[in-house]
Amino acid sequence: GPITLEALTFGALNGLALTGIYAAFVVLNYAVAVRALVGLIPRAFFPVAVVTSIALTFVPVTLRHWQQIRDAQAIRGHRIRGLRDWLPLFLPLLIGGLEHAFQLAEAMTARGFASAPETVGTRRARMVIAAGLPTLLAGWLLWLVWQQRTVGIPLMALGGSMVVASLWWLGRQVPRTTYRPLRWQLRDTALVVASGIAAAAFLVAWPGWDRSSIFFYPYPTLTAPGLSGWIALALGGLLAPVLLIPSARHTSLFHRARVSPDMLKRDAPMPEKWMVASAPSDVAPTVMSCADATRPPVPTGEPR
Repeated sequence: GPITLEALTFGALNGLALTGIYAAFVVLNYAVAVRALVGLIPRAFFPVAVVTSIALTFVPVTLRHWQQIRDAQAIRGHRIRGLRDWLPLFLPLLIGGLEHAFQLAEAMTARGFASAPETVGTRRARMVIAAGLPTLLAGWLLWLVWQQRTVGIPLMALGGSMVVASLWWLGRQVPRTTYRPLRWQLRDTALVVASGIAAAAFLVAWPGWDRSSIFFYPYPTLTAPGLSGWIALALGGLLAPVLLIPSARHTSLFHRARVSPDMLKRDAPMPEKWMVASAPSDVAPTVMSCADATRPPVPTGEPR
């Protein structure tokens, strides 16, 4: 069909929207570690957290295995000249992936992963969840379809409370060891408050606020969009992470492990207790004994 200015504008704005969504996920990926996101999964869903961790490491492990196979074949003088020459590369990769999966499954089975016996309390909590989900759905339908807000909203609150309380109780039954506990700080409270204000500007119909500028219209017009000043001011709360960037000292491993700054001095003795040792980001944290109180900590990169 003919190429019009309206079609070009429509395509450009759709591309801009997709670019914005992609940029948001890129910023989230760089700002928050994947390990921290996995740690936010509720303890009641610990099998999901383990499966997510395994899935996240699948691609790096496969790429590392692929590079090892290529290096080994190159040492043997293997050269790729056609499709048939790719077989010595893909076949070891497939076999190695299957062996790794079988070994992982056998190790998890041998350790009794997710094989705890079901107790009476666990069974009751699951029954409460099974009753809370239909209650939540019924309240949502009464509010949205039949416009029964006086009945629908309390039902939604009741069903949601039943589900959340049951999941919280199930999570309390799962013990978890945290080597580097994260402390809730004042900046975290400020971030939550600023984000809540920005979300409330869109979700709550405040009196005197013009909300017509935030409605999405799929067919754009070549006019400047209107924006309420109050909404623009509320969106400024999304800039709080930039204004509250923590220093390197506050994000260090020793600070997160509740170690005082005086202990970081080279001449300061280490206490006679167990503490978390520094480890690279791709290595699991280890625990070391500091029995020798007279030996100062060895900085990273220097031989002991």
